[in-house]
Amino acid sequence: MSRPGTLVTVSDEIPPVAAATDTSVGFMVGEAEHGPTDTVLVRSVDSWRNRFGERSAPTAVFDAVDSFFRDRGSRLSFRRLTDGATAASVVAEDADDDEIFTVTATEVGAWGNGLTLELVSPSAAAALARTRARPRLELVARAQDDDVDDDVDDGADDGPEQGAAVPAVAVVRRGTQVLERSVTLATTGDLVAWSAGAAYVRVTAPDETVALTLGAHALAGGLNGTVPVTDPDALLDACLAIDPALGPGQLTAPGKTALGQHEAVLRGADFGNRVAYLDADPAADEATLTAHVRQLRTLEVDRCGGLFAPRAVIPGLAINTRRIVPWSGIQAGLTAHRDTFGNIAQPAAGRFGISRAAFDLEREYDDDARERLMLAGVNTARIVQQSVRGYGFRSLVDPEGPRRAWLQLSGVRTAMAIKAEGDAEAENYVFAVLDGRLRKIAEFGGALSGICLRYWQNDALFGLTSEEAFRVNVGDAVNTPETIADGQLRAVLLLKVAPFAEFVEVQIVKQAITEALA
Repeated sequence: MSRPGTLVTVSDEIPPVAAATDTSVGFMVGEAEHGPTDTVLVRSVDSWRNRFGERSAPTAVFDAVDSFFRDRGSRLSFRRLTDGATAASVVAEDADDDEIFTVTATEVGAWGNGLTLELVSPSAAAALARTRARPRLELVARAQDDDVDDDVDDGADDGPEQGAAVPAVAVVRRGTQVLERSVTLATTGDLVAWSAGAAYVRVTAPDETVALTLGAHALAGGLNGTVPVTDPDALLDACLAIDPALGPGQLTAPGKTALGQHEAVLRGADFGNRVAYLDADPAADEATLTAHVRQLRTLEVDRCGGLFAPRAVIPGLAINTRRIVPWSGIQAGLTAHRDTFGNIAQPAAGRFGISRAAFDLEREYDDDARERLMLAGVNTARIVQQSVRGYGFRSLVDPEGPRRAWLQLSGVRTAMAIKAEGDAEAENYVFAVLDGRLRKIAEFGGALSGICLRYWQNDALFGLTSEEAFRVNVGDAVNTPETIADGQLRAVLLLKVAPFAEFVEVQIVKQAITEALA
């Protein structure tokens, strides 16, 4: 961009204008056929396909993405999970076997092995552009044949032969399909600069003054690594790589059911101020699931998520077929949709958690088993009035343990939301002058009270009055002369999070018609 001047860009994403605090965002980690390994926001299953490919093993990931959007989730931040994957590459060498430049696929995995970077002459590139343009009508072309000058360029390359130093156009293709191409280039430095903004390849060169020569360079050596990824450390790395600045929300790793994998997702949720929705092992019985949760309860981050079972049945991609999908994607979609109504304390369960994606369950527990699993820390789905719905919303904490205040996931999510907004508000006071009359401290307390007041008005905090529901303390017991002198601004928030009804009882008392009603 030159100065002075103007710059206009086109994007399908709204740039952030403030800290992300919306809780209706899904965050997902999983394997994909190809695609970037950074965090990508997608808004539909077709958008996911465009970035990460078609349904491939493990199919739980694609099906979870599909379920999320079918259940009216609208924004999903996806991070591709890899373990040991490498990018395809090729080294272009001169006659003395010295490196001229190296081409590397921007995406790791075997998918890059089908790419070719070809340097062609400008006239060949122009002919290529014409072959991709809308064809002329046959009769019109024939009528003009007699009038065509024999000297008109027929698209053939009359320039130097392959290997000669000439101006060149870089064309990236897969087979015969052209994926992208450059403007006219002269040196390896030009090629390196163009590739910096290319979608499929990156180029490095030891000497960027070398003139380009025509030729094709096929990439090879890309590996998918371990698929599916089972290493908890690889899963943890992917979860931790999702920037906390992207905001709060629900973190899932569809189909990951091992103990170490669940710990990784819980720690990733805690790091990013998010809540983890974990998938129970479909092959595990009640005793195994109970023991599994008991192990997770030894972690200090057990409050950061919940375990969900069983798997659901959704329509297949072909007519009269079905797919078995983990519940986590459905629950994330239901939660995202429910949050758009304004009360984060409302769990996406019961009549508030009816799935549009699922039409059946892989298995259904009876009432006694469902209660035993709930007490053990496993949330279940059930079929009620011919609809599949989530029917549990507890975290993993022990109801009798020291963290029992975090038993209901709605309370965990409310605290997550207030933490995100409180952090965004606190950022406004970094470097604020702490005046001797304490006005700035009082202003900070008022801003935090305004956040809590809104949650109380939306019924997420419990109390007949706001004074009963929350308290923001920025007084001299919190902001002492010593802490102020040390440049600290502090606040303590006391919250009463609104619980949800987990058991509803109705008593019917029959009285004789001769008796007055009590």
